[in-house]
Amino acid sequence: MKILILMLVYYVMFICANSFLFKHDRSRIIELVPFLLLLSFSLALTTIRFRILGSIASMHIHSTVVLLAMLAVYLFSRKINLKDPVAYFSVLMIVGVLLQVFVFRDILDWPNFTIVFGTYLSIMMIYLITASLNKINLNQVLYNFNYLAILNGVLSILQYITGKTLLIGNLSQSIVYTEGVTNVKRVVGLAGSNNAAGNLGVLLFCICLYNTVTQKNLFSLFSLGITTVFSLLTLTRIGYLGMLVAFVIVFIGYKNKNSRFSISKKKIIGGAAVFLALLLIVFHKPIIQKLFIDRGNTSGERFKQYVNAWNTGVLHHPFTGVGIGQWQSYSYYNFGYVDLPIHSLYYNVLIENGLLLFIAFFALNVYLVFKVIRNTPNRNLKFFYLALSVSSFITVNFNPDQYYYVPNFIYFFVLLLGYRKTQLVSNRKTVVKGSKYHEK
Repeated sequence: MKILILMLVYYVMFICANSFLFKHDRSRIIELVPFLLLLSFSLALTTIRFRILGSIASMHIHSTVVLLAMLAVYLFSRKINLKDPVAYFSVLMIVGVLLQVFVFRDILDWPNFTIVFGTYLSIMMIYLITASLNKINLNQVLYNFNYLAILNGVLSILQYITGKTLLIGNLSQSIVYTEGVTNVKRVVGLAGSNNAAGNLGVLLFCICLYNTVTQKNLFSLFSLGITTVFSLLTLTRIGYLGMLVAFVIVFIGYKNKNSRFSISKKKIIGGAAVFLALLLIVFHKPIIQKLFIDRGNTSGERFKQYVNAWNTGVLHHPFTGVGIGQWQSYSYYNFGYVDLPIHSLYYNVLIENGLLLFIAFFALNVYLVFKVIRNTPNRNLKFFYLALSVSSFITVNFNPDQYYYVPNFIYFFVLLLGYRKTQLVSNRKTVVKGSKYHEK
């Protein structure tokens, strides 16, 4: 019932926005997406409880999946090109999931299966949404993410002060992390968990950085600053690396003919490198204490997990995988130990989905990134997508990103919007009206 109510709320919201805000221009509904992501919570699919490895869990659906479903219905167009390679890849992923359920094996862990399947289904729905658009003001959509970044940053600061998540459905859940020598606070923002927050921080950092260098206003700069604070408070080390890589890529690619800066980029990068080196030399002890001792040095364990997963998972089921969302149950019932979720999105796809679906998933990502970067005429936008894809690839392969709805939603939403935008531009069908921030 709650899911039906949420579906109705979203649909009525789209109708009202289309009528009163966008003057019956349906394509502009996507400009609301960054604001709607503030409603981030999970809803139970059924009252049935499952005993999974000694704990009780239930099947949930995230609000973003419901949002995507209603957007796909509201924007659906019969002119969608189902011969698009992205459509083929998406359908192949869904068919692979169904084959695993009905042909290859029984599902032991339904709660985790539902989460991962929701992620795959979301990719297909995002494609249907973006393929239905006949025009896109990409800069406007990206600019609206500033609002999400600021509100997420404010939420994270409140989380750090109170020590609670303050999220819908989990208001009083603690953010204290206990894996290290001492307990530390790791904020979760709207993502729901600390590692997911680290991945979210990298994506928002890329978007806000692009907005800052292109729009050149204090609002974008403030959103970039508060997102940086949010990312630092997550204590997600791979997230820091992703942000650094994104900054370097965007900085190198940034081009402004009217720039007032007379110092060359090489000198600025050199100066920044010297400053960073001095910072590490002076403050290396407290940094190591906070990020590796107090927080716990878990990175080494991940490589042990990768080797173990290869020997017990990939070598035993190379083509069909161990089952989507089933790694922990598979490890326990076949080898007698309880493992963490695989801390790598692509490696997890290989282990749980098998080689064929791994190739499809990898090809989908490579194809999208290649097409967007190659066909985007704007240099700054081109380097933005390069930064987004590279930094995301770094972070998702050191965290169990397959379980993180919000970061996956944002990444594929922004990437597929760019993909659709290049198609529209190449067909000379893009006409942007009624928005303040136009494409340049």
